[in-house]
Amino acid sequence: MAWLKIPAVEFHPPVNMAAEHHLVWWHVPISLKYRWLKPFPLQNVSVKLTLSGADSKTLQLCWRAWEGPKLRMTLLEDELYYIPVMARTTFVSHMLATKAGMIIPPGSLGDWVMQGGIPRISDVQHCFAFTSVTNLVAPGYYWATLTLCVGSRVIARKSYSISVPPPDSANDQLVLAPR
Repeated sequence: MAWLKIPAVEFHPPVNMAAEHHLVWWHVPISLKYRWLKPFPLQNVSVKLTLSGADSKTLQLCWRAWEGPKLRMTLLEDELYYIPVMARTTFVSHMLATKAGMIIPPGSLGDWVMQGGIPRISDVQHCFAFTSVTNLVAPGYYWATLTLCVGSRVIARKSYSISVPPPDSANDQLVLAPR
């Protein structure tokens, strides 16, 4: 009956968390619901994104937090948590800032700046390392799976499709849809 101890993870529809009109930044909100048990925090939850398509790979994502991106998060019942997944700008170049991204190592700025019309995965490379960033091929189509883990134990998965429009298309054509 170990499954009774794991809360149900609810993946909500993706939302655009960008305030700028030239930017879309897809986040996946999640929440916890407990069945039959007294709620307890789920500690040290990490999140990974597995991309399948032209460029298959697994990437470590971050959690959105008021103090900046976090690799692990403690989740509580009835709270909403956001996972930044990908962003795209229509500007020729744009710096997708996070609080961790305030000091960029010399020589890394060229890799870190987003190019217009090319979607970028918001993984740890983008948020902390500023190099080896993952841009999606445009136009293109990907299957993606978000996986939540506590240590090496998988607690939830959700699959998505990503439709990447041509670079000269509007941002509303970049689609992150649950499957």
